[in-house]
Amino acid sequence: MNGTENLPEIFLETHHLMHEYHMAWYRKNYGGIDPRHGQGRILTALGRVNSVTQKELGFILSMRPQSLGELLQKLEANGYISRRRSPKDKRSLIIELTEKGEQFQQSRPYYEALFSKMSETERKNLRRSLKKISKKLEELTIALKNNDDENNTNSGENNINVGENNTNVGENNTNVGENNTNVGENNTNVGENNTNVGENNTNVDENNTNVDENNTNS
Repeated sequence: MNGTENLPEIFLETHHLMHEYHMAWYRKNYGGIDPRHGQGRILTALGRVNSVTQKELGFILSMRPQSLGELLQKLEANGYISRRRSPKDKRSLIIELTEKGEQFQQSRPYYEALFSKMSETERKNLRRSLKKISKKLEELTIALKNNDDENNTNSGENNINVGENNTNVGENNTNVGENNTNVGENNTNVGENNTNVGENNTNVDENNTNVDENNTNS
């Protein structure tokens, strides 16, 4: 076994442990509020825009009013945000960070401790390697997205072709229906003609009967 075979596993395990450390730090200091999700995501957004209406915040985060309102109530109850009526529109609420909310924005896990036992040369080599990995990940991600876009485009073209074929089938079925209607009309006409012929034959038979009766009488 060479030294590179387990690199992906080591990398994924390191990523997992980083996430565990990240969550443990926020649980200890902020009750588990994660800046990437839920309440933490709201605080992160407010740290970028300072103050904003509740409606605008919902648009920024693409959140439903009800879901946003529930999270804001929790944040306000825990002292992270304040809400006040807009002086321009009494129907609107202005959302702002409190001092506690600003502290959340400025606080970060102490990741530097992870590299405390590494020499400067080791740090430089690690930095260089991580940049290469990041660049390769970006290239692979872009390639996958482009492939998805091509597949979606092809699927759309196939759906268009199917639609055109269905349209042609529908037109053919319409033509067949029209032809069947014409055949039915022709058959009706033939039936009427046959009926007329039958009536004419009946009249001829009646005339012949009359002739025979006259001959008998004579």
